[in-house]
Amino acid sequence: MLSNAQLFFESVVHTDHRLCGLRLKPLCLLHLLWLEQVGSPLLSSDERVTLRDLELAAAICSSSTSEEITKRLARTAYVWHWLNSFRNIRNEAKAWIAYFNDFFAVPELMQQDGGSASKLPWLSLCLASVVKETGWDAERVLRLPVGLVVWLNLSFGYLNSGETSVVSDRERQAMALLRDMGGEG
Repeated sequence: MLSNAQLFFESVVHTDHRLCGLRLKPLCLLHLLWLEQVGSPLLSSDERVTLRDLELAAAICSSSTSEEITKRLARTAYVWHWLNSFRNIRNEAKAWIAYFNDFFAVPELMQQDGGSASKLPWLSLCLASVVKETGWDAERVLRLPVGLVVWLNLSFGYLNSGETSVVSDRERQAMALLRDMGGEG
């Protein structure tokens, strides 16, 4: 179990990643928006992942702008797919997981009992928070690594209200101990 300090480090310090032969850019809000738009099962652990899903993710996450993503998606060639068919899909899936975990190491949040869920997508709330607090334009924030955006969003909330829904390292350890003892946790 990583501490919150280790998770923060993981969200801002990265290694190079490749998927289906393409060098990936830092996973950012823009990439997540596109992956959600194409219905990528890589964002949900419930669905079976295919080579085509990994290729779409590679095309999206190796791009920096929506225009670049659109061009890459339009020209995902048969030859590239044929070359990728020789790749080990398990290794490519592991490469995706390593990439995602490298950029999306965010803290665990407390469960909000009886709280009302936002009617807005959480990505838009993170984007709006960072834009509001920094004055940066939305395009700049959309290209920031997603883990950093989440950490900034949570930190701004804490600085503005003194409260946070982040589970502390001590609370996480206590919940794990309760689970191990057969309690609720």
